[in-house]
Formats: sequence, C-alpha cells, structure tokens
Amino acid sequence: MSLRLIEVLSHVQKMAGGHPLVLLSGYRSSDYNKALKDQGKQVAGGSMHTEGVAADLAFPRPQLPKLWHQVRDLDCCGAGYYAKEGFLHVDVGRPGFWEATTSRVDENLSAGNARMFARTEFDRYGLGEGMRISLHALTVPPVMIAREARLVPEKGESVRVTVDGEAAERGCLALTTSGGEVRVSGAPSALRGRIVVPTCEPRSERTPVSIESNVVEFR
Repeated sequence: MSLRLIEVLSHVQKMAGGHPLVLLSGYRSSDYNKALKDQGKQVAGGSMHTEGVAADLAFPRPQLPKLWHQVRDLDCCGAGYYAKEGFLHVDVGRPGFWEATTSRVDENLSAGNARMFARTEFDRYGLGEGMRISLHALTVPPVMIAREARLVPEKGESVRVTVDGEAAERGCLALTTSGGEVRVSGAPSALRGRIVVPTCEPRSERTPVSIESNVVEFR
C-alpha cells in the first residue's frame, strides 16, 4: 500500500472509534483482478487496487453510512459505499463518491488514460524540498510528461517547478507504467496548492492535457 493510503486508513480508523480495521481487499495483481472480472465480479478493469492505492474495509452495517459521509467530507479520496456487502471502498485517487448501484465499473471509465492522476508521497514538505510524484491510472502507455510543471496555490499566482526523470524526445519524460514516479523541485515560498503536470503530444486516446496532484503544503 502507498504511504498516502496508509495515512488515510489511519484517519478512517480514528473516525471508526480506533478499533482494528478489517481489510477485505488491498493490493490485487492485474491477473487476479482480471480473473475476478472474468468471473462476473463487480471490479473495475483499471482498478486502483492493482496499484496499491485502494482498500476495501468491512464495518458493521449500521456504521457504514456515517463513515461513508465522513470520508466524503475529507475531500481527499474516492469513497464507495457497498451497503449490501458491508464494506467501504477507500482510495487516494480523485475525490469522489458512489454507491454500489452508481459505481459504473462496467463502463471502464479509466480507459484511454482518461482518469490519470498524480499523488505525492507526503502532504507536507519543507521550503525548496524536492518530492517524488507517482502517476496512476495509466492504461495506454507511454504518456509523455513535460519537464516544466506548475505549483498552483489555493491563493495567489502559480509557481514554476521542474520535473526530473529519464529524458525522452522533445525534452519530455516517457512514463510506461502506471505508478511510475518523477521528481519535482520544491516551492521557494510557503504555500499550499496542487502540482499540475502538463502532458506532451502525441496524446493517446483520452490522455488529459494536464494531470493534477493532491493538495501539498510547503512551509
């Protein structure tokens, strides 16, 4: 599991009263995920379980609605409510929420890189401190990442930051696997915001023009 997911699950544990969490599903290999899908199970083709950034947690059914709303209120994660099955799905992808009847897993919403997102290793960094960013939900490799990104603060003007990694053609970086990491230089002043990494042409299928990270604080 990713460090960010562990941090979120720790928070969920506190909201649930501090009792040990019952993990139904954490990391799943791509082959195992495909086998579940072939069996008719309700699993996404581009499941974030295959990248170690999602977990299914069992709770007593009376607790589920309240916990689901509490996770939604964090506005940090994906939160799925499966009342009949008695579990919550929590991931550190894009903030969003759904119930079993609205999950839309059969639509393969991540196809063509449509739902790519970036996640930093930590939420807080010192001024000028570099960071590692991993990119997820890459379904059609390679994706070309620009070497210059922006740190967009909640208030004020954006700041240019540099993306480092193995260079590719036209000064961009080539990512070939989901979960691939790049390094980003730190902010020169105290602020709170998101890293926005542009992608380069040619863009395969539904690859977005830019990819956003979670909110990061520099101080």
